[in-house]
Amino acid sequence: MEWILLADSWQVFIVITGTIFIGVMVTSWIELEGLPRVFSIAANYVSEILLAGWFYAVGRNLHRIRPDGSRLHLGWFVFHLTYFLLYSVLLLFLSLSLLDMKGLSFIVDEAWALLPFHILAIVSACSIVSFVARALVTVELRQHVPFGIYSGTFLLLFFFPFGIWIVQPRVQAIFREQIMHEDDLAGDLLDL
Repeated sequence: MEWILLADSWQVFIVITGTIFIGVMVTSWIELEGLPRVFSIAANYVSEILLAGWFYAVGRNLHRIRPDGSRLHLGWFVFHLTYFLLYSVLLLFLSLSLLDMKGLSFIVDEAWALLPFHILAIVSACSIVSFVARALVTVELRQHVPFGIYSGTFLLLFFFPFGIWIVQPRVQAIFREQIMHEDDLAGDLLDL
């Protein structure tokens, strides 16, 4: 997934939102044809995996080049990303199977049991976006930053389709600079 770090913003936008659009089209087609809903789940989950892959690639690689003394915890980031993906799959399967069996009464009767898990999923989504935003601004400024400094980047990432046009060029610039720096170091080592 590291290719996505150097991709243009329009490429990332097309890949992720294109799969969302395809997922919606497949879901509509499945509903019209009366096919099993598991195909609908798979079609919609592809875009979620791609978006999570973008967040993971950016977050992990920014964590790798972060300045010393920054308080970025990759383990918690991976935990929240994994939980969010697993919970969304579970929620899709559970809601579709219960809606098929009980109709809309599921929403009233059993939804309260999912509330703690859903709240944790919301916290996880915010933590994922916060980690990437903080890592991006930390690497750009080369110092630990409080929320007030990276809150704009947080909001851009949270509203993905629009924010990617502004955030991806920043990510791209950081990793292009990193590649040039690594090439310069390799050239210096070869000169020795």
